[in-house]
Amino acid sequence: NLNLIASSASAYKDIYGSAPKTWDHLSNMSTVMTTSGPADVDNGPLTTAITTPSCDYEISRSSARSGEEFIFNAVPTPNTGEKAAFNVVSCFDLSNGASDLKRGSKDVEGAADSSSDLTCWK
Repeated sequence: NLNLIASSASAYKDIYGSAPKTWDHLSNMSTVMTTSGPADVDNGPLTTAITTPSCDYEISRSSARSGEEFIFNAVPTPNTGEKAAFNVVSCFDLSNGASDLKRGSKDVEGAADSSSDLTCWK
């Protein structure tokens, strides 16, 4: 899902000339599915978490250094149990095409840290 989001963001910028800001923007490029169907205007900005259809993960944009630099987190939902055994953090930079993705465990000690584990703009 995080790779799909990065590809959709890149396509959105190519077509519209600016970085996407909402889930609807991304879903217009390639459908981003949620528990309630395709992401749309009701899902709000990318910083608002969406839940994947299998209810395993919540995905949201956590931060950025600029409008074209993205960090997304996918964290197991509270009732996931053993279905989702790790968190995932990814970054991509629409200005230079750099991207990175790291997987950690879902416990705090083994979790991937969005601020230090990624290499999109170091």
